[in-house]
Amino acid sequence: MKKRTSPSKHNLIAYMNSVAEDKQALASLGLQELYFENDQNQKYPSFGRPQDLEAVTAKELYQTYRSMMDNDQIDLFVIGDVVEAEVAEIFQNMAFTDRPDQAMPVFYQQAAENIIREKILREPIIQAKLNLGYHTGVYYDQAERIAFMVFNGLFGGFPHSKLFMNVREKESLAYYASSSIDTFRGYLSVQTGIDGKNRDKVFKLIEQQLQSLQRGEVTAEELAQTKAMLKNQYLLSLDNPQALIETAYLNQWVPNTKMTEDEFMQKLAQVTVADVQALAKNVSLQAVFFLDKETTHE
Repeated sequence: MKKRTSPSKHNLIAYMNSVAEDKQALASLGLQELYFENDQNQKYPSFGRPQDLEAVTAKELYQTYRSMMDNDQIDLFVIGDVVEAEVAEIFQNMAFTDRPDQAMPVFYQQAAENIIREKILREPIIQAKLNLGYHTGVYYDQAERIAFMVFNGLFGGFPHSKLFMNVREKESLAYYASSSIDTFRGYLSVQTGIDGKNRDKVFKLIEQQLQSLQRGEVTAEELAQTKAMLKNQYLLSLDNPQALIETAYLNQWVPNTKMTEDEFMQKLAQVTVADVQALAKNVSLQAVFFLDKETTHE
C-alpha cells in the first residue's frame, strides 16, 4: 500500500516545483547551483528541494522543531508605536529557556578559480535566459562595500547602467539586462532575457561592459546619477519597517558595519571613478548558465 503524503508536505512540494514555472527564477537558481557546486549548503535554495522533503517523517520534523526551539539562538525584533514594558512582559511569558550565545558564520567565502563553469538547460520556453556569476571578493563588513554598490549601479543595477543602456537599449539584444550583488558571499550575478540565437553576441557585449568599467570609463554625470539613486534607496529604506529590522539584525551580527545616515552619505559621496575601476578589475567570471528552448528534430 502506497504511503500517503500529508497535505502540508504535498503543498510545500507543489510550491517548490512551481518555482520552475518562473523561468528567470529557474535560471537564477541554476546559476547558483553551478557557481557554488562544491558546497551543498550554498548551491541549493534556502527553501530546499522536493526530493529532500519527500523523505522527511513527522517524527523527524518534530525533533528538528524541538531542537530549534530549545537550542538555537532566537532573535526577537519589535518595531512600531509600542509600550516597551508591555512588550517586555510578553517576552517574559514566552516559554524559551536560556541558552548560550552562538558564534554563527555570517559570510561565505569561495576562492576564485581559473576555470569557468558552463551549463545549458533546455525547456519549452520562448525567451532564453543567459545568467552569469562573478567572484568579487567584496563583503558587507569591508570599507569597499559602498564603492561596490556604486559599481553595481553603474554596471547593471539601475536603468542608466551600462548593461541596460548598451545591451538592452542601444543594441536591442535583451528584453532585460541587470546585475545584483551578494556581499555575504562575494557574489555578483547578471540576469538577461534574450533571443537564444543571440547568446554569443550578448555574452560578448556583457563582458565589454565590465571591461569598460575596468578601464574607468565612467562620466561625471553617470557617477552622480548612480550616487543619487543609491541615496534615494537608502532614504526610502529608513521608512521601511522590514529594512529597519534587517539593518538592526546586521548591526547585531556585524557591529563594525553600523553607521549613521550622515556617515553613509559621506562614504557614498567620497566614492571616485578610480575606486569603482579598482573593484571592477577584481571581478572575475566563474559561471555561465544558459536556459534555452528545446531543440527540434525534423
